[in-house]
Amino acid sequence: MTELSIATGTGVFDAIAAGPSEGRPVLLLHGFPQTALVWERQLGALAARGHRAVAPDQRGYSPGARPERPEDYRMDLLVDDVTAIADARPPRPRPHPDGRLHPAPGRSGHRPAHRRGPARTLAVHDRLARDARDRGAHARR
Repeated sequence: MTELSIATGTGVFDAIAAGPSEGRPVLLLHGFPQTALVWERQLGALAARGHRAVAPDQRGYSPGARPERPEDYRMDLLVDDVTAIADARPPRPRPHPDGRLHPAPGRSGHRPAHRRGPARTLAVHDRLARDARDRGAHARR
């Protein structure tokens, strides 16, 4: 497992990662009140299957991305953070003098709308919602 610092327009997000840098990317997002460490076991399992799994500490949990105003935690801004983190993922991590890995030079999480590039698929898996839905289906039987 590797510690990363991911620079975006919002700030710098701390993250943990595992797997080959050329592996298929998987972004794991924690809930409230958790941190990236909740995904530690899954990072190893995904890496063992050849994926590049990254789990960031999200807005409010990363020291470099902690706005003070409550209105800076709106859902649209949190979604923008996830997009910026995904876009900032460097093709190959590079070592930094502080021992952490940082995005490649010149990479930023924000691109002009007219230069969006290829479409991305973002699959959201919410275990709690699925479990609640399954319990509801069980109760109706």
